Amino acid sequence: MRRQISIALFSFILSLSVNAITQQGVVRSISRPERSGETLSGAIIRVRGSHNAVESQANGSFSLLLQNRQNGDALVFSSVLLSGYEPAEKEFIGRQFACSDKVPMEIILVNTAQLQREKEAIEAKARENIEIYYEQRLAELDQALARGVMKNEEYQKQLDALEQKYERFEPLLQAMSDQYARTDISRLDSLGQAINAAIESGNPDEAERLIKQKGDLDERERMIREEEEQLHQAQALLDKAAANTNARRQELGDDFYRLYSISITRLDFDSAAYYLCRRADLDTTNVDWQLQAGKFLRDMANSRQKAAGYLTRGMRQAEVQYTHLSGQTATAYNEVGVVWRLQGDFQKAKEIYEESLRIREKIKGKDSPEVAQSLNNLAELIRADKDYAGALKLHQRALKIRTTAFTENSKEVAESKNNIGGIYYSQGKYKQALPYFEQAVTTFEQLNTATRQLATAVNNLGGTYFQLGDKQKAAECFDKAYNLYKNALGENHPLTRNALANKNYIINK
Repeated sequence: MRRQISIALFSFILSLSVNAITQQGVVRSISRPERSGETLSGAIIRVRGSHNAVESQANGSFSLLLQNRQNGDALVFSSVLLSGYEPAEKEFIGRQFACSDKVPMEIILVNTAQLQREKEAIEAKARENIEIYYEQRLAELDQALARGVMKNEEYQKQLDALEQKYERFEPLLQAMSDQYARTDISRLDSLGQAINAAIESGNPDEAERLIKQKGDLDERERMIREEEEQLHQAQALLDKAAANTNARRQELGDDFYRLYSISITRLDFDSAAYYLCRRADLDTTNVDWQLQAGKFLRDMANSRQKAAGYLTRGMRQAEVQYTHLSGQTATAYNEVGVVWRLQGDFQKAKEIYEESLRIREKIKGKDSPEVAQSLNNLAELIRADKDYAGALKLHQRALKIRTTAFTENSKEVAESKNNIGGIYYSQGKYKQALPYFEQAVTTFEQLNTATRQLATAVNNLGGTYFQLGDKQKAAECFDKAYNLYKNALGENHPLTRNALANKNYIINK
């Protein structure tokens, strides 16, 4: 024991001979409308470039001895571990912070189970609104057609557009609910808290009214721009104005995102894109804002060239802020690769995907879940080029990784099995596809939160049965898929209608 202590003391004394500072901080839970944040003990904190870990004390406090550092140098956390918790900020791990021996640092964690419950509650409220809006818009179209104001061709065109927006709403809703459920409301003023509460409780009209109370958006942005110019003109005003400007920029960015949230609940994708782009242009160094705007333009607004600009800017900023070998950079590379794939440049997409894969293998290990995700992306790229054998190998490797990283009955393993079944199905090897779809269905049936994925897997299984000539089982699957979709998404959702069409097709055949 004495020799261990002497070694620790010797190491400590040596560290005093070079630049070193002590970063103080506290670990606490997220503040939400129904609960205040509380300090958390027992969190294990690691910093990149250091093999030593510290543990938060009973009052949540921690101290990091940072060797070869001085105030203002970059500090990057490699992990913050506490059972049942995760960082409230999704990109906290790997992000650069400025270390200081005078300014304490705050690490905010969120209970994973509570996060999931709040996300589901926010989703449910927003989904109620979108159902109301969908029915209202549908009634307007029907009335216009009945009065002869709209011709049948235009009616069908607008109806198709409405249904396409409805179908594409789901992933946007999930991302939006996750962002609000992770928001620490203690950083918001009373009005900001009221706006967020209105959005989370499914009252977008009230949220929009409260945002308008703050004044004209253009005027608010103009004022921010003027303040930025003042920062360049007078160094003496820099320290005082910078903090105020950054806070107001963040506040305006929050309002742009809130208005984006309101827009997508109304299926107004043009306005949603407009607000995300304005937020991204407001702070071109914010990686998350660039990626969110680029992904929306790419996936929802069909503006791929403009999307490439935002995503590329986000990728470059990720490399500057987090270094090339970081999870954020790998994610940004992956999103840029998607743009190239959609534009039909498979070679460039492949190069970008492969670089994303190399980064993740380097920093996470070749058997990490993140690597499995990259393998799936690369597999889908070469599958689109009809290289089914190559795609199958990648999906099989992803399945092997996920089987080790997760339980056999996990959502991730079921997704990989569904993907492999899809490759065999594309090859016309329906007998080989069958067991993979069957296993995926079995797993999803055991997961209470996988209703939509279950419906999709059941639908795939029905298609396989149909190709194998077993129309009775195919009809049963399509009927089951229809009911699952209907219960999860409603009678009028495009996926529900598609399953019903499959069911009716079998019956008619």
